[in-house]
Amino acid sequence: MGPFAGPPLRAVLFDRDGTLIRDVPYNGDPNLVEPMPHARDVLQTLRSMGIAVGVVSNQSGIGRGILTTEQVAAVNLRV
Repeated sequence: MGPFAGPPLRAVLFDRDGTLIRDVPYNGDPNLVEPMPHARDVLQTLRSMGIAVGVVSNQSGIGRGILTTEQVAAVNLRV
């Protein structure tokens, strides 16, 4: 048995900041979105294997009043 014995992998969830894109604290500007090295390659590889991918992110800047939901949505769209 290999290291991944068990049911086949169906999905991988990625954190947004510092994993898929460079971390810019409280980023509300889509123009500041910069992919992490190899992030696109990893996503394309997983998708080509039929594995779903998703993004999770805790945007505390909304609760702190630093960002609006519209700003976060604009950055997410760019991602």
